[in-house]
Amino acid sequence: MVKSRRTLLMTIFILCISIACFSAQALGGYEDYEANDGEGWSMSTDGVLTIESNQGWANCIRDGFKPEVRELVIGKDVTYFRLYDLPNDLPSPDFFDSCEVVGYDKNGEPYYDYSKYLKLFPLKISVEAGNQIFQVVDGLLINTETKELVLSEMGVTDVMIPEGIKTITLQAFLKRNVTTIRFPESLEVIGTSAFSRCEGLTSVVLPESLIELQDSAFIYCTNLRSITLPKNLRIIPSFAFAGSKIEYLLIPSEVTEIGKNAFLECENLKQVVLPDNLKKIEGGAFGDCEQLCNINLPEGLESIGRGAFNFCNNLKVMILPDSLQQIGMNVFAGCKLYVLRVPEKLDFTVFYYDRGYIVNPHKKTDKSFDFSSIDTVILSGSDYDFGYPAISNAKNVYFLGLPPEDVGRILDEDSVEKIYCSDEFEFEWTRSTVASWVRQRLTILPADEINEWAETTINTTPKPTSTPRPTRTPRSTPTPWPTPMPRPSVSPVATVEPEEQAVDPILFVFAGVIALVVAGIVVMAVKNRKPKNRTNQKNK
Repeated sequence: MVKSRRTLLMTIFILCISIACFSAQALGGYEDYEANDGEGWSMSTDGVLTIESNQGWANCIRDGFKPEVRELVIGKDVTYFRLYDLPNDLPSPDFFDSCEVVGYDKNGEPYYDYSKYLKLFPLKISVEAGNQIFQVVDGLLINTETKELVLSEMGVTDVMIPEGIKTITLQAFLKRNVTTIRFPESLEVIGTSAFSRCEGLTSVVLPESLIELQDSAFIYCTNLRSITLPKNLRIIPSFAFAGSKIEYLLIPSEVTEIGKNAFLECENLKQVVLPDNLKKIEGGAFGDCEQLCNINLPEGLESIGRGAFNFCNNLKVMILPDSLQQIGMNVFAGCKLYVLRVPEKLDFTVFYYDRGYIVNPHKKTDKSFDFSSIDTVILSGSDYDFGYPAISNAKNVYFLGLPPEDVGRILDEDSVEKIYCSDEFEFEWTRSTVASWVRQRLTILPADEINEWAETTINTTPKPTSTPRPTRTPRSTPTPWPTPMPRPSVSPVATVEPEEQAVDPILFVFAGVIALVVAGIVVMAVKNRKPKNRTNQKNK
């Protein structure tokens, strides 16, 4: 009997430990809180972070806090609250102390330790009674005065943002389990990293009202396959959709700039349609898009940044438009192009990390296309600021005009195989000023023949607009939102009273296990008493 009781007690102990471990795992690290009563803010031992004043949040950042909180409470006196992108975005000009300076930039401006970069992951958000500015709608913290969606609870999945919201702020949905989202037609701005690492998102239809998308807005949404961009968007910002799984991309007609690394590592991206108004493609914009095979560069494009198409392994044809004035280093590094057409005039833009962008330095190093291999290069003119060498690993190089200055050093003698020019410029190409090795590999073709061939090669190159486009994702019909956005006349949301709080399902499981264990003890006790009673009766 003693042995059975020990076994039973050991079983109870193991069950309790297992349930506790399971509970901690389910909460994803929401445990081990230290009580802290700061100036304008406080943290309880059960993980409730309360912001009591506008200055309280800044003080909380300074004092240090745990980003994973069970509940975030916005106090009744708080009229301003949002996350900060430190150190660029400061709660106050004197937020950093001089002792926190870790160095100075080229302009003498201090920079600080990025360890204060903010994140906040609340399981629940509530607003104290009496607060006339903030309210919570289906797990979304909303500033009714500025019409901003400030933050979301960790548990949000199918999100419908209320009509009237104009801005989604910094990191509002960072690492949330969002699977679907419906944007209001009032939305104008999506902030930095607002939907970063929302790995459950598969499709995004941005409203036509949107005019600004900020850096890294949808970075590493690793299952995002479909993006519909609004017609009023002017700039695709840096890292906007980097790391997503989009396959087809239609850039709206008003976009003039695609930012740095905007579509970096979009490994499934195959086809891109660029608008006629596009002026700039920044560095790394389509870097590591391994399946990209179809993209048009519109007439009107003026600059392409460093490594914009590096390691696009399936990219075969690039027709650089006549409007292109500057191109960065290593734009096609790692590519295996078949045809590259270079306009009549083109300069390299060299990037120095310690100085920023410097256009056309006299130094000739690094001004290279850096081809892994290319079959055909067509140079339409001769006014080039290229490096020594700029073109290498090329089987055929066609010149349609005069020989560029230092052509013998622009081309790589060790890897360029055949060179062609027009008989219209035969005299200039056969002069002694042209490197002897170039003249030895030179084939002179009739002007009509080479020009017709070049025009046919360029114009018959398949372009994205000639291929069928996927069906555009239909926009959903706006659903009326039950909570009006105008500032409420009564307290928006009161802190939930203890008796109204939802009970954790794990407690039910735990209670059930305890009940079963107690019942087992009772049954065993009854069974153990019966033989003893019978023995007593026999003795009598």
